[in-house]
Amino acid sequence: MISLLPQLDPRLQAPSFLYSVAAHPGLVTGINLPVFLPSGPARRGVIVLYSAVVWWQGRAWCYVEEPPGKFAREEVSTVNPTLNGWFVSDGIAADMRVVTAGAQTLLSEEFRSQIQADQD
Repeated sequence: MISLLPQLDPRLQAPSFLYSVAAHPGLVTGINLPVFLPSGPARRGVIVLYSAVVWWQGRAWCYVEEPPGKFAREEVSTVNPTLNGWFVSDGIAADMRVVTAGAQTLLSEEFRSQIQADQD
């Protein structure tokens, strides 16, 4: 790192830094690059992919397979975004099987059974 920029870039609304990097195709002088830099103590957790997340009542959820063929909805914290999803440090363990395709179908099926029960 060379230095902190003395003023905010109005397009980014975040602190900016000047770096010197080796020449690379696609990099040009003055380009703005969004990056995620680690800070603070290391934490254990998992990344829940964007494709695994469904939204219901303003909160993010994913489905995990508990016994084979049975799925439970778990809340996903969206406090720590990453390039591919959200970093979650509690509630979802690395050994859990998370549904990454078809989660919206599971959400629909979960509430379809409740709707049918209400109509009886």
